[in-house]
Amino acid sequence: MMRQIARSGTFPLQEAIKGAPHLYANANFSVHSCAGVPRIDLSKLVYFALSVFWRASVHTWRVQDSQANIDLGPYTEPIRKFLRGTGSFPQNTFLIVTVTPTPEPACVVIPPVRLLPRDFHLFLFHIPGVQFLLCTGRRVPDHFRDACIHHSPKHPIWFDENMSGNVVERVLSNSKHSISLKKFFSMHGLPNSPNPRRR
Repeated sequence: MMRQIARSGTFPLQEAIKGAPHLYANANFSVHSCAGVPRIDLSKLVYFALSVFWRASVHTWRVQDSQANIDLGPYTEPIRKFLRGTGSFPQNTFLIVTVTPTPEPACVVIPPVRLLPRDFHLFLFHIPGVQFLLCTGRRVPDHFRDACIHHSPKHPIWFDENMSGNVVERVLSNSKHSISLKKFFSMHGLPNSPNPRRR
């Protein structure tokens, strides 16, 4: 999977999605059906994302002088079984993948974080050019369910022009972020406070 992300002037996953059929498009984003696209291994993409979320739930990662850890609650064990091949994709679990169409996306890694509590659980992590959202719970809204790369028969992947800025704003406005994380974003020329127009 790591060979597919943005690195050294190449972005294989982005190039593959460009050739995938459009499901929807507007001025800022588009949704592509990645079912049957030869250069996109959906099973590996799903496995990679869930493995990162799961590892963050059983191990604490250090990011500068702060720690990164999430609690998947009752979904920890079903995800573990899925990763080991002893269980199916967990119920009430939905994975949404967004890719930036920007030719040279920011080389930023945001480890898994949980966004603020709501009627369901929402987790996020970001690697260069790609954002993964994991939604869990019985009350996950239909629009998140329909966008799931695993459950939807179209296996959608989103192209979002504003992804890099949005993901930083979302993390900073919806999670308990540390001062060191703010400094990290500032060092990389990324916004360290939410856009007031989005509140």
